[in-house]
Amino acid sequence: YLLSAVLLLTPCLLNKDSPYAFSVSLAAFLCYEILVGVYMPCEGMIRSIFMPNESICSLMTMLRVIVNVAVALGVISTNYISFTSAFGTLSIMMVVAACLQISIIPTKELSRAIHR
Repeated sequence: YLLSAVLLLTPCLLNKDSPYAFSVSLAAFLCYEILVGVYMPCEGMIRSIFMPNESICSLMTMLRVIVNVAVALGVISTNYISFTSAFGTLSIMMVVAACLQISIIPTKELSRAIHR
């Protein structure tokens, strides 16, 4: 999530008048899409660990509805806020997601991973 936050923040940090701004932004978005592709199988593993099998179908349907509503609101909001604000907000949300993801790791495992 942290790398995704940096990649999504790239268009905010670039000078729009630079001749390389489009190329760098495109490269950042392509890298972000690669990260999303890597994340999907990992999400399946996380889902199998933390979600009970008897209710996984209804939980996943509810999560998809929430994601679709969030995407629709994001698309509509681009009419009212600048793209820089939108990408900055997405970067902040990715950092929050990283913190939440770290918070579900048991303390023993987290301290063991840090002290390696």
